[in-house]
Amino acid sequence: MKRTLASLVGALLLVVVLVNCKSKSKESVKSVVLYSKPDINCPYTAKAKAFMKAHGIKVEEKDFYKHKVELLQKGAKQGVKADMVPTVELADGSLFVGWDEVGYKEFLRVK
Repeated sequence: MKRTLASLVGALLLVVVLVNCKSKSKESVKSVVLYSKPDINCPYTAKAKAFMKAHGIKVEEKDFYKHKVELLQKGAKQGVKADMVPTVELADGSLFVGWDEVGYKEFLRVK
């Protein structure tokens, strides 16, 4: 049940993020800001970093705790609850919250 609920939440977040994505470009994303929690070893953040590296995407990592208020405000403007890691931000301000490989491919326009 937990896994099913997590999958459903992930799918809903993906829909919200993709609907709110401002960029219409078909070109792959070259760089992102990745918000993470440096004091924990999050397996989803590790997967996100590995995904970025495998696709040649430059990552600027920022401390989630230091930017939490700003991130929550950005998320609220997009209708996204940006309260967990990893959170990925594009240059246009679009956010993707959490880890979902299929969602990342769509959001970052990679194959």
